[in-house]
Amino acid sequence: TAAVDMVVWLVLLQHYPPDAPSNENVAAPSLKLALHTFKGNRKAYNMADDHLKCPWKVSYTPRYASLRLTCPRGEQAFVIVLTAVSTTAKSSPPHPPMGYTLTSYSTEPAALYPAYDCPSIEMPAAETHHTASAVAMTGTSTPGAASATAVAPFFSKTFRYKWTSESAGGAHDPENASFRTNPMFRLDSDVAQRVFVKARCDSHADALGMHVFASGERAHEKEADLTPHAGPTGYRSHVIWREYNLQGGSSTLVPVCHDAGVVAEFTMTVKARREVRISSLPYRPLQDTATLPDITHPTPPTHPTAPANGQLPPPANSQLPPLTNGQLPPLPNGQLLPPSSYPMGMHPGYC
Repeated sequence: TAAVDMVVWLVLLQHYPPDAPSNENVAAPSLKLALHTFKGNRKAYNMADDHLKCPWKVSYTPRYASLRLTCPRGEQAFVIVLTAVSTTAKSSPPHPPMGYTLTSYSTEPAALYPAYDCPSIEMPAAETHHTASAVAMTGTSTPGAASATAVAPFFSKTFRYKWTSESAGGAHDPENASFRTNPMFRLDSDVAQRVFVKARCDSHADALGMHVFASGERAHEKEADLTPHAGPTGYRSHVIWREYNLQGGSSTLVPVCHDAGVVAEFTMTVKARREVRISSLPYRPLQDTATLPDITHPTPPTHPTAPANGQLPPPANSQLPPLTNGQLPPLPNGQLLPPSSYPMGMHPGYC
């Protein structure tokens, strides 16, 4: 938080391996670096994310990158994404791991710290104000830099799974019956809380989707999913994330590819303030291949078919039981019974 307008300079420097030639002009650099800047304190996974803006022009340069930010007074937070683009042919071997140093300079107190997946879950209630003018992100702070407050404890679970040729069911669509074959997971929470879920697939660029259902059982294509509290509502390439306000109990998590039949491994991340128990929901094929009934248009009940002549069929015993002595019982004194004594529909006025 700054009381006045401030300027921040960021410098990204590439580390050279120990066996690099002393003359840097011997070989052309194989990487170009850039700094992408977004407003906010959440990790950026995709340039199309709705909650992130990139108002500064980005240029790729070899060996180093720099950026100047003008920040209005008040509480400001920015996410800096460090990127490297290879200049070699795609058929060339992958570039070896590269070290770097990111340094920040500012006219007012500022700090660098890792961005969050979900600030509402991971961000500590109170953070220490940094008084250093520069913090290098190499594992060691510059002299005089204050360390950030330890992050408040929270639940975090990461695991890997796979879409196979049998389980890659595709998007959640009422007309896509194969959706029910997708891998599904049960989330059990003892309390109502916000839950962050993220799916990442590095081996395939197909659009990824995320769905959560309230049942806690395997979902089907006609079942309505829950509305997320935050996150992209559509499909994203490589990474998809969402936040849900879940009630205590069980719910169902389903990561999907938009197209069916995509065989690939993916990584799931689940974060929350309190523990969330995660278990796999195995797929059990239905005995028949019929689709689930459409509960919005139930089938009307069936009725016995009327006979051809339009008359109701006679009862099993077509004869009425005989009366005593074949006569109706006499009324007392030949008078009509009071109205309350007549059976339903037999009042004298209806005779």
